[in-house]
Amino acid sequence: HPQIDKLVMIDNDENIPWDAPYRLAQWDLPVVSGVVCNYNETRGVFACFTVKDEHGVARFPSYNFTKTMPGKGLIKVHSVGTGLICIKKVVFEKIYDSGQFPFYIPEATRVSAAQTGLLAWGEDIAFSRQCEDLGFDRHVDLSIQAVHYKIMPVSWPKAALDWDVDPQEWKVSPRDYRHG
Repeated sequence: HPQIDKLVMIDNDENIPWDAPYRLAQWDLPVVSGVVCNYNETRGVFACFTVKDEHGVARFPSYNFTKTMPGKGLIKVHSVGTGLICIKKVVFEKIYDSGQFPFYIPEATRVSAAQTGLLAWGEDIAFSRQCEDLGFDRHVDLSIQAVHYKIMPVSWPKAALDWDVDPQEWKVSPRDYRHG
């Protein structure tokens, strides 16, 4: 099917709106993700994408510090998670043409993880770095909210979605976790 030019990936531990794959694909962008969240004791609920703060530091927005998130709109981001993502075929072609494999964590990072027991970044960040190196922007459609099933269902709190804020004006808190 040479006319098919997009791949939508959805982790099997997520509940998404039925039309999320179509809505992501209709943007016709190289890489566009929905909002997938996770949780840890330090950060609380945080989004699995990074946005540069006012100082140019890429950070994962969290409910603890950033507090609200626009409920709609498209934003350009620094990195995206791969739990709910639409990727154009040309991205894969360029990655393979460059001699790399999509989502491959570099060997030095893997060796360091084996030695220390700490994986500095995973396949989603590796993919975002590959995209950046090849000139592909990454975006998030803020209107597509997934529920991520971990020990408990995790998503950005509905009461903290601001439907009136312009996504281009939204700022992540400089107190949020820094992207490594």
